[in-house]
Amino acid sequence: MLAPTATIPTETSGVGSHQARFPRPLLGLLAGLLVVMGLAMAWWLRGPAGVGRSGARLGVEAARAIVSKTNVALGYLENQAIDQSIPVFVALTDEVPGDPLPARNLAVARTVALGEGGLEPDEAAIDAARRALEAMERGEGPTTEHLWLAARVAQVARDAGAWEDVTRRLVEAAPGDSAAWYERWKSLRESTSDAVASGSAAAHADAVAASLERACELDPRNLWLVIEWCRALALDLGKRPPPEVPAGLAAKIESRWAAMEPFAPSIKTFANVDIRDVVDKGVAAANAGDAAGVAGRLRGLANVLVPQSEADRRAIERHPLEFVIERFRPEFYAETGLDKATEVPRIESSLAAREAVWEADGPNPFRAVLLEDFDLDGRPDILLLGGG
Repeated sequence: MLAPTATIPTETSGVGSHQARFPRPLLGLLAGLLVVMGLAMAWWLRGPAGVGRSGARLGVEAARAIVSKTNVALGYLENQAIDQSIPVFVALTDEVPGDPLPARNLAVARTVALGEGGLEPDEAAIDAARRALEAMERGEGPTTEHLWLAARVAQVARDAGAWEDVTRRLVEAAPGDSAAWYERWKSLRESTSDAVASGSAAAHADAVAASLERACELDPRNLWLVIEWCRALALDLGKRPPPEVPAGLAAKIESRWAAMEPFAPSIKTFANVDIRDVVDKGVAAANAGDAAGVAGRLRGLANVLVPQSEADRRAIERHPLEFVIERFRPEFYAETGLDKATEVPRIESSLAAREAVWEADGPNPFRAVLLEDFDLDGRPDILLLGGG
């Protein structure tokens, strides 16, 4: 039995035509060569890390000047001097076209320039941010950092559909990130009117509630998430006529105590409110099916907890500056010789989180002890510097 062949018709000068036959393995080889040529062309267009747009390889002094310029731009960016940082990053995209740092940081800068979305959107600035994001994605491919920045741009642009689409992809890419689910919840809230118009209000409401619930499950000690959960549920249960209390709500209210407990003593002292008592009454109202009673307790809890929540709010809300790149790729320093020119001895170190405190008088005594809320959960952590 003959192997299958591919046929390519070719005309002859005589009457009729004949068919040239090429074995399939040869066609596969040709296709592979085309792919390799395409990748080589893409690499050539992008350029290696230590080569500028002109094609000339950068030396140590030129690379050092670029690093210095980058540090100045980063300083401008971190100090919110966006107008000074943007021109520098634009220039760096030409000077170091093969590295993701300039394009990423330019996208960050243009996103920060949009603000928080409280004012009327500036269409020119939004368009510039979108173009910067496109350039970033071309250089890095699809990343969660790109999705976070795109979500902020869509939010500021008041494009509810785009915001919802981006956050859908965000939770798919980072299903274990509570911040991603919180962002998803915020975007779904903004698109409620579209869901009502399309006749899918009930399903949309379920998706909204499930997103915030998932965020709370992933980060049960984040007080800001608990406040948002209390507010959202109080709003739903406080409607007229009172809705039916969801099954299992009493247990969920009780589970929120883990985030509230660290702040209970100070709230009792300074606000004269026993939040443990309020939680107990909310649980009792949920067990009794009293929607209005639950709504009132949850609303009261949210109000009294807000002054304690700023650190947790910052921890759960991603700021564009979190996605800044501070260093070029290692290849940039290696190919320009800058790594050898600036090489300094390194002290090897490592960090390890442990639930139990180590023995202070063991074979490896500690050199220093520090109390610090390292993970911003409202509880002090013990940082120990070991002798090794």
